[in-house]
Amino acid sequence: MEIIINQVSFNLPCKAYVVDYSVSQKRQLPVVKEFVVRLLYSVGPCKPKLLSDFYGFNLDELTYVLNDLAEERLIEWNDESVVLTKYAQEKFEEIPGGKIVPRFFEIEDEIKSVLFDHYSFKVLYSSFKPKSRNPLGIDIPLPDGSHSNIKERVKSSFDEQFSLYQEKVQNIDIYRDCPELYKINHITTNYDAILPIEVSYSIHTDNPRNIILKYNNEDIDEWDAQHVLFKAMDEALSGKECNSDDQAKGFSDYLQLTSDPFITRYWSSSNGMDIDTLINNYAIDQNIWDSKSTRMLVGNIYTKQNCSIITQMIEQKRKDINFDNKITENGAIWITEPDRKTWGRSNEFVSFVSKINERFDQRKKSTGIAMIMPCASKQEAWELDAYSFATNKNIKIQGVNEVFVSQRIEIFFIPKVIMVVLFHYEIPGNSKLTLPIGFITTNSEKMIKVNSEIKTWVNSKNIVNTFFEPNNRDQNNTVLDSIIRPTLEILDEEKGGIHES
Repeated sequence: MEIIINQVSFNLPCKAYVVDYSVSQKRQLPVVKEFVVRLLYSVGPCKPKLLSDFYGFNLDELTYVLNDLAEERLIEWNDESVVLTKYAQEKFEEIPGGKIVPRFFEIEDEIKSVLFDHYSFKVLYSSFKPKSRNPLGIDIPLPDGSHSNIKERVKSSFDEQFSLYQEKVQNIDIYRDCPELYKINHITTNYDAILPIEVSYSIHTDNPRNIILKYNNEDIDEWDAQHVLFKAMDEALSGKECNSDDQAKGFSDYLQLTSDPFITRYWSSSNGMDIDTLINNYAIDQNIWDSKSTRMLVGNIYTKQNCSIITQMIEQKRKDINFDNKITENGAIWITEPDRKTWGRSNEFVSFVSKINERFDQRKKSTGIAMIMPCASKQEAWELDAYSFATNKNIKIQGVNEVFVSQRIEIFFIPKVIMVVLFHYEIPGNSKLTLPIGFITTNSEKMIKVNSEIKTWVNSKNIVNTFFEPNNRDQNNTVLDSIIRPTLEILDEEKGGIHES
């Protein structure tokens, strides 16, 4: 069984070229002309009168037909003789059943805008959806030499892939009569584009320490059947190898903060995480519930499966407290460290934000998602603001000068509703991305300590900064004072009366 742990969008550089080319295509002669040509092939040279008598033509009709055939270089004729040209004779071929029939071609010029990727110079299928930009996508690095002799490479690729172009772009049935490329006349540059490529990273219960990469789209998987781009994706994510001491320290900090009821069953200071047992138990739903309100979670928060789990538990919590309307009194706080490169870089992240925001009353300034992440400058804030732009500004970002407890800890919570805490575990040999493991709870008692620690942290000196805020914004309208601080006050106001199972 496979468990998806992350979903990521990559940007493949592409360019459209205007290709001026000629094709040769089989054509059917008009019936009368074909009958004349077939008769001449059968009987050989003959007098014009024979054709006139055989088909019942008058002189004008016969002259018109013969002149037309002569213009197409199929016959030569005068008053005494009509004969097929060598060109026409060579166009007869045998078909199944033993019949011999004429096959003629015509040359047509075509001008089309054709999209190629700039990594392998493959023609893009018509089903692909290239864009001018994809703010959350990770750029795929191009190989050396990819910017040299481009037009020649496009010309060669179009020649080699013409049948594929006919089938996947022009939607022509290549197993029936289809044009053949006669020559390429001219190529000019048209416009740049990027192809967003969505992939999933998963682990299998047979070998949980091996991370599996797959395309989400079947057409993309067919297009890159050799998975040439996988190597480029790995290069885009290259990073430092896991430091076991740092990981052990981060895990200790995580346990102290969250009192995770599940993960301690699979951890030892001497051997680290028993990933094999953990993943296999999770796959068969064994020991993943601590109570009806708290369950184990594997994978990033925004993966489709986890998004479904989270939204279902939110709805169940609202039913339990007879709360059918939108959430009006508080926002969501999301603490993360996006330096892990792949975090949040997908359409699933955008979808998750949308599904959560649907549950808030957007008329209230203090509702919605506030994301807290480290940021060291205005320039970095501009780059990280891609998370907000990708969600049409449906997520607000607060910059901080240092991480909360550990860069391996991620927290998403809506006070009195739900909390998700994850530890981003690095599997040795797979430093390019992490295996998020943790739990989700709707028990407010389990949220109190985390809420208190976050509140103390954001109110500490020199923790928050204003790099994400526009210049001269009123203090009361900042993300910190309009969403984060009011949200953190909710559990403090009610913790004296909270008693849940």
